[in-house]
Order: sequence, then structure tokens, then C-alpha cells
Amino acid sequence: MAEPRMNELARELLERSKARKVGWEETREANAYAVLFRDVALRISRRRVFVIEGLVFDAGQERGDRTDYELELTGERGRIIGSLAAEPGQPMHEVLEEIFELADQHIRDTGVNKALDYLKQV
Repeated sequence: MAEPRMNELARELLERSKARKVGWEETREANAYAVLFRDVALRISRRRVFVIEGLVFDAGQERGDRTDYELELTGERGRIIGSLAAEPGQPMHEVLEEIFELADQHIRDTGVNKALDYLKQV
């Protein structure tokens, strides 16, 4: 999918996430969240990396030198049909970072609300 369309998708996802109209879900990965639709899914992920002599290495859970973000669009069968990645200083980095933070907050809020509901039933 062409980058301008993925940029448009990211901006729309950000606006919908700000309005709390996106039902983010946890994934098996520690630094990724997904929203599932009938025929497609979106996945936002954060990757901390070390940069040594121009080479990029995954930092895992460490702080790393920089934080990159990636938004993936997958089809019905899980094949990636579009993606948008950004590192600091690139135009879409702030948009993807904010989407990730909103997804993370949604998961935390949902977890706290569920725990409170369970406790109130005891």
C-alpha cells in the first residue's frame, strides 16, 4: 500500500483512538497492540534499538538509543498488506508514538476497570 495511504490511515486511527472509538487488544508481543476488524487488522508496535556504526540492533526491553514505531495492516489471513515505520525525526514518528501510547493506555484502563468490577462483585 502506498505510503500516503498508510499516513492517512495512521492519522485517522490516531483521531479515532483519541475519541476512544478503537478497541485495542493485547498481542502476544510485549510491545504491540492490535485492533481487529471484520476483514482486516491493525497492529502498532514499539521497538527500542541500539545504533552502532550505522547498524541497528534490537534492544529488547532495554532503553536503547532510539525508539521506532511501526503500524501494520493485515488482511483476513494475516498477510501484511501495508505498513508504515518511523524512527525519531521522521514525519510520522510522533503520530505512531501517540497511537501506541493511546493503545497502551486503553489496555491499562480496561484492565483496571475489569479488576474493579471483579472486586465489587466479591
